[in-house]
Amino acid sequence: MSSAPSPSTNPHLGGVSRYDRAAGLMISLLILLGATVAVLLFVWIGSKFVVRTKTVPVVMLPDDSGGSPVGTSSEGMTLEAPTVAEIQRETNVTLPEFRQSLAAVEDLIANRKAELDTAFTKINADETGGGRSTGTGNAMQFGSGSGRGGLSRSQRWEIRYASGETLDAYTKELDFFGIELAAVSGDGSVVYARDFSRPKPTLSRDRAEPETRLYMQWRDGSARRESDRRLLERVGIATAGQTLVQFIPPAVEERLAQLEFEFARREARQIRKTRFAVRKAGGGFEFYVEEQTPL
Repeated sequence: MSSAPSPSTNPHLGGVSRYDRAAGLMISLLILLGATVAVLLFVWIGSKFVVRTKTVPVVMLPDDSGGSPVGTSSEGMTLEAPTVAEIQRETNVTLPEFRQSLAAVEDLIANRKAELDTAFTKINADETGGGRSTGTGNAMQFGSGSGRGGLSRSQRWEIRYASGETLDAYTKELDFFGIELAAVSGDGSVVYARDFSRPKPTLSRDRAEPETRLYMQWRDGSARRESDRRLLERVGIATAGQTLVQFIPPAVEERLAQLEFEFARREARQIRKTRFAVRKAGGGFEFYVEEQTPL
């Protein structure tokens, strides 16, 4: 008598052999692998068609804006101009009354515009001979001249250092930016000083090359003006009867111009006043725009 075949070896009895199970597992793995490859392929193809936004570099326009009607101001850049809040603290005028006064002045100017235009035309004719502006653009644009309007950097820029700092902290800021102090006498001779944080600061007298750097002066009564006087006298420079100024390196000046533009994306000829301030950044310091007033 022959025995019946085992279900594991007889396909007609509905059993699944080990070969069938292995083959099914292999096919499932191949399908899963194929699906994974297909997904990765679609992801790779999709990444090739992503639209990437190209960053447009910021191009700084040259500062060829005008200045005062009769030429370039000799006062240099101003420091520590008071804010509206400071004016309110130092006077009895409340902010609403202050704004009402400004509004009244604006209304008066608007009502007398024709008279002012006539006066400006007369000034232009008397001081410039009525001719057109064909010079360097240092004067504010009048009539149909080719010069650009606006204010020069020396007229529209202000810088505020942190109040309450020690003299040593202040010298670190000056040295970090490469700012040079100078005492200018009435006959035009100049004595320069820098590197105040070093044991022996660098002094220089009456340089032969012409001075083209932007410079600034403190307002009368400023505490920082007294700091500059102390620093200069500490290195042996007499300050009695001298005009004290700070010379700004060209690289710092261009950085300030970039910050001014990036603050509100305004061109220089559209700005009346930009106030810069100094703050700590990493192991040093940096300038930033504290306030800006458009024309």
